[in-house]
Amino acid sequence: MNMTEIYGVVVRELALLAGASPLVMMGLRNSHVPNRWKLVGCSALVMLLNDLATSVDSIFGIAPPDWLHWNWTGKLACIVTVAVIAGLLPREILRKSGLLTLPSKDSTLPVLGFLIYCTILGSLAAFDPKMTVNAETLAYQLLMPSLAEEPVFRAILPALLSTAMGSPWKIAGAQLGWWWLAISVCFGLGHAVNWSTEGGFEFDMIPFVVVTLFTMPYGWIAARCGSVWPCVIGHSLNNSTYVAMALLWKSWPVG
Repeated sequence: MNMTEIYGVVVRELALLAGASPLVMMGLRNSHVPNRWKLVGCSALVMLLNDLATSVDSIFGIAPPDWLHWNWTGKLACIVTVAVIAGLLPREILRKSGLLTLPSKDSTLPVLGFLIYCTILGSLAAFDPKMTVNAETLAYQLLMPSLAEEPVFRAILPALLSTAMGSPWKIAGAQLGWWWLAISVCFGLGHAVNWSTEGGFEFDMIPFVVVTLFTMPYGWIAARCGSVWPCVIGHSLNNSTYVAMALLWKSWPVG
């Protein structure tokens, strides 16, 4: 077991918690839920377990096949971890998460608009000349990130934190609160913060701002329709659209 990698994961998670803590404190300010701190602690543990699962290759020295270039093992470990966590959740939290429900009947138009948004957003990166695309990239981006990340950040964490903080804001038909902002910040930091034995702590502001802002609608649509599955589909569309378009673009004749 590589303790250096585990240390790096813990440092990264502490950075995420530090970034989200002011928003969490704002949400807890008027909360009188008896077990609110327990719910917040469980949320932090869920994020840590998710991050550890993502890094399972480097932690245990697992060498993937040479023909795989993406973190399939880590994302599969995340999916299994999420399934185990979901099975341990109290029934009311699991129900609230939207993992077991389909979108409500009155959310058809919002869901369609959200999926169009995700497709357009994904297409913006399609013509990046630095991008390397192939069939494996398309398959990975279509399946893995959405199934590994959305059940955590748009289902389990919102269910835990909204129970602790409440959802006093109604925004375009969705009940939201400080937890929505806190989770969005954590998701953005997760794409911007890194720890390596060579470079130490690293932070990239541009991915943080872009990911935080452009994924806030994910939390909104999950709350609006009562289901995480539009987020899963939207995430898959977002990640795979730019790869599919780039593959088509490179296959078109020039001149």
